[in-house]
Amino acid sequence: MSKIISLLLISLSLQIYAQDLDQNNLNGQTIFNNYLNSIGEIDKISKINTLIKKSIIKIDGISEFEMDSEVLYKKPNLYSSKINLSNLGIIQSTKYDGNICKITRYDNNNKETTTIIDGKTLEKKVKDFYPFPILTILNNKVKCKAEKILNEKDTLYKVFINDENSINDSLFLFFDTSSYLLVKKVESNLKSIKTTEYFNYEEFDGVKIPTIEISNTKIDNKDAQKSTNKIIDIIINKDLDLNNFQ
Repeated sequence: MSKIISLLLISLSLQIYAQDLDQNNLNGQTIFNNYLNSIGEIDKISKINTLIKKSIIKIDGISEFEMDSEVLYKKPNLYSSKINLSNLGIIQSTKYDGNICKITRYDNNNKETTTIIDGKTLEKKVKDFYPFPILTILNNKVKCKAEKILNEKDTLYKVFINDENSINDSLFLFFDTSSYLLVKKVESNLKSIKTTEYFNYEEFDGVKIPTIEISNTKIDNKDAQKSTNKIIDIIINKDLDLNNFQ
């Protein structure tokens, strides 16, 4: 009996040591790898050349309007998005062909106002032009800091992305400790904080993507806008010409 107790104590000690070692060696790169493998394997995701995301957007407090959105991505970072408002048509589009980025807005009379985005503003905006931004962060070996936290009743991995080029901006990513799925993103700067939560992962051509995104933006610590983005379709590796992004 004493030998059995001794073996149990040794086993328990090894488990505790392993848990401490795991916590001490916790890092964002490992979490990112596990996340990408959990949604469809890194190799498979790396071979995605184009992605089309169609969704319906609802903004709290404006129940009479429903918007639909279509976003196009193409490697390496070509991007196109358009937002349609029911009964009015396109109200805004964003296009980036790898060289020129422009945002076009349309008023009630279908009058266009186009703004060219460049310089540091473009450098910041291009980060949103990737369908799998965490893969880009991983490939670029961006510095990050990870820790395990208790969020209400759940335990999450919290990863802080340290972008040395944006000292006033912060990005935090939160992952489920069991599935490694991304459950929340928090983006903040000197004036605003935007929190996005991800729900209902569904599989599209072997890749898991959250089909519900709930975003809440605060400006100067006051609620500014809350919206729900419901994904209705994902199309992977459809041929997209350059003119889709110009």
